[in-house]
Amino acid sequence: MIIDFHTHIFPEAVAAKCMDALSRSSHSMNHLNGTFADLRESREKAGFDYCLNLPVPTKASQVVGINDSMIENKDTYAEAGILVFGGMHPDFEDYKTEILRLKNAGIKGIKIHPAYQGPQLGDIRYKRIIDCASEQDMCVVTHGGFDISIPDHDYAPISDALEILEEVKPTKLVLAHMGAWGDWDNVEKYLCGADCYFDTAFSIGPITLRKDADPADSFEYNMNADQFVRIVRKHGPQKILFGTDSPWENQKQYLDWVCGAGLLGSELDYILWKNAQKLLLQE
Repeated sequence: MIIDFHTHIFPEAVAAKCMDALSRSSHSMNHLNGTFADLRESREKAGFDYCLNLPVPTKASQVVGINDSMIENKDTYAEAGILVFGGMHPDFEDYKTEILRLKNAGIKGIKIHPAYQGPQLGDIRYKRIIDCASEQDMCVVTHGGFDISIPDHDYAPISDALEILEEVKPTKLVLAHMGAWGDWDNVEKYLCGADCYFDTAFSIGPITLRKDADPADSFEYNMNADQFVRIVRKHGPQKILFGTDSPWENQKQYLDWVCGAGLLGSELDYILWKNAQKLLLQE
């Protein structure tokens, strides 16, 4: 079994516009067009059993509409091998009711993204959201570290993640991009072994840059295979989730990079499916 714990799809009406804007700001190329149909086809070609869609509301006013869509479509998506989380924004005031609504609809987690939502990860509003979700035994996935589109400011630093782990003690916190994208040495030094999950999304292998990207405006912060393996083993394979960040990575190629990094088969079993199965598929 293979479960991709970190993918994104957009409403078909705005997918092309979103892909173009994000591609330009990140100087990188998307491998899919951002639609449900394209992800379903990619999942099948890659031989994955499931993908998890992580919606990101960039405004508080988008939260209910996005979550309505996830609730309405979750069964249809699941038939196509795509599972869904809800989205939450720090400015959404009635977060407790909304998280309970998602829980009662059978959705097992939410996504937050400080780089696209404004405040730092350590903001009290995020702490309250994470605490509420934990009370409902729901998973919270947050972007970790720098974002390739906003390289001059780290909205989700390791220090904030450690503060949340100490103060909130979340039950199922996932720090995307192997804990803190672009800050790998400090992940090894300070974050490995903490009581949280990392996902592998967009953290290993070469970044596909746009043909029109100015090298002076682009950068490649992905780690090499040796450091990837060290971080997996220092943190523990039982706390690593396979994710690609599709549409920004080719799913089959990314699987090859992860499997070819030098990990043992028993370690890969946890990463590719056992950990995600526990979070997503078990009652």
